[in-house]
Amino acid sequence: MSSQDYLNNARKSLVEAQVVSQETNINIKNIKDRLTELEKSIGKGKFIRKSLEKQVQFLRNNILRDFIERRLINKEWSQVILIDMVRDLHHWNALIRNQAEVLENTKNVLNDPSKKTFDNEFQTLGSFISQDNLNILEARLNEIPNIELHIDTIKHQYQIMVNKIDTELIKKDMQDLFLKFEKTFDQDSDEMQKLLLKYPTELKELECDIVNYLSSLTHHYEQCQLLCDIDEFSPDFKELSEIIKADNNELHIISESLEETVKNINGRINSVSKLLANKEKESLEYKKLFKDLLKKFKTNHEYLLIFKEIAEIIEKFKNTCIQDMSYIEDLYHFYQNFESSYQNMLQEINRRKQVAKEMQKILDDCESQLKALSLKDKVCREQFLNENGKYLPENILPAEMQSSKPLYSLEYSINKY
Repeated sequence: MSSQDYLNNARKSLVEAQVVSQETNINIKNIKDRLTELEKSIGKGKFIRKSLEKQVQFLRNNILRDFIERRLINKEWSQVILIDMVRDLHHWNALIRNQAEVLENTKNVLNDPSKKTFDNEFQTLGSFISQDNLNILEARLNEIPNIELHIDTIKHQYQIMVNKIDTELIKKDMQDLFLKFEKTFDQDSDEMQKLLLKYPTELKELECDIVNYLSSLTHHYEQCQLLCDIDEFSPDFKELSEIIKADNNELHIISESLEETVKNINGRINSVSKLLANKEKESLEYKKLFKDLLKKFKTNHEYLLIFKEIAEIIEKFKNTCIQDMSYIEDLYHFYQNFESSYQNMLQEINRRKQVAKEMQKILDDCESQLKALSLKDKVCREQFLNENGKYLPENILPAEMQSSKPLYSLEYSINKY
């Protein structure tokens, strides 16, 4: 055979091998991609499982047991609101009503029926306060049964939710699903060992065989090209020609071995594909089951939103009660100060009346003394004028000395209470 014949034969064998190998390589790549996706899906499933386990633990232990049951139901609502706050409401309600009764029983003595300023509406100190303020805490106490109903509703819903989580979600849905998932995709199982270890190893070895066959054919083709480029009279031509001739005689063996390897690969791919298809189907089924499980978590979230709404109602009621009690406490102290200030005012009025009496007595005594002194002064004036008046010219005797008008003039007023 000529050098060109060797080259043509080598090219033909290489092209045929590449055509045979190409589809197989594509199938191998598809299988590898599917195996990779299956591993990702299994890993995602395991991640979802751990996430759901942590979520349900957080939901059950932190949100339900610790926060809702211990902190809200048992402490905040049952103790702080229904016992402590109700006690305080009764306490301040009784105090404000008792103080209001004291004011109502305290007569307004300044409102004298005998005077024109008498007002029938203000006969007691209770007339000066708003009766509406006395009903503020009473109204809050009347709301307590409704708050108790809300709390009972939450207790009932809480118990239902806890029971469902314990008996249905954790012990049934999650445990059953996770055990089946682990059993289906257990890496130590015979099926998963084949998919994840045995089959990929075998395919890789067979793939390497194909690469080796193609490498041999490619190398033979390149030598044929080199032979065509060498002068046939060159010393290297004969040696290379002998090598190519021997390789050319073995081309059919390589091609047959390649076809046998491709056949084995395709057979193995069919086995892998069947088992892989079952696992892919199971993976999709578990994906749907995980979604269904997530829907149940969403239902629990909706229950929590109901708890949140009721808790906000109770918290708003609590804050309103605290504000009202603070207002009533201030009002109670104001009423106390009102009563004591009124009594102090009456004492002040009596004190001023007493001072006015003392002032009146002083003025009366002063007026009596002035009158006596003025009478004595009048006698002296008359005596002076009788003895000296006729001897003093009018233009030298001051006119005021000729008057009998008293030397003093007394004008005063004292306020009446």
